[in-house]
Amino acid sequence: EANISVILSASQDRTKSIVEVKYYYFPVSLDNFATYSIKDTTAAWAQLQAGKGFIANLGNNPDGKITIRDVYLAFYDSNEQQDFLQPVIVFEGDNDFFAYIPAINENWLEQ
Repeated sequence: EANISVILSASQDRTKSIVEVKYYYFPVSLDNFATYSIKDTTAAWAQLQAGKGFIANLGNNPDGKITIRDVYLAFYDSNEQQDFLQPVIVFEGDNDFFAYIPAINENWLEQ
């Protein structure tokens, strides 16, 4: 889902065409920031291969063989308010495959 999403019905009755509207906005604190170390793609790839990632969409890959075409840094933006945005490394592959690995090095995280 996006920050703003609308679900419409196929009904011919215009008074019943909007099924749901969602709007998520959480203000950003420009005074609260941090510097931290992030993983390189080699470390993130090793974690993904070890099954330590989140597969957001397996896509149309029923045989389980995935070809990764793009790797990039993004931020996870939850539908629930959080005190921070979590940087993630995104693996994008053929047939709509998407997976995420937390990007912050583990030695920077509180246990």
